[in-house]
Amino acid sequence: MTSAAIICDTGALLDYLVATAPDHRSFREAIDSARARYVPGLVLAEVDYFLRAEREAMRALISDLRRGAFLYAAPTEGQLARAMDIDAAYPASGRCGSPTAARST
Repeated sequence: MTSAAIICDTGALLDYLVATAPDHRSFREAIDSARARYVPGLVLAEVDYFLRAEREAMRALISDLRRGAFLYAAPTEGQLARAMDIDAAYPASGRCGSPTAARST
């Protein structure tokens, strides 16, 4: 375990959870070595969406959250408002979205 705490994003969690992901082992090592592993609330929703065909992996993540291996980081109302401001600033790109904007706050 390192002294670093990390904020997990969607891609990292997907590679961590899905054993067939090309970088699965690397993400396992990096995330498992962190002192604390935070999962933002909007990222959790996004991971759930992407794992709709991998329910065992999603159940494993929820189990890890419940036992404290990962820490759930619920967004504050202020962060959600700021995320919507950022999202509104990029309406035509379709690339931002609430989870990305929330991580930018």
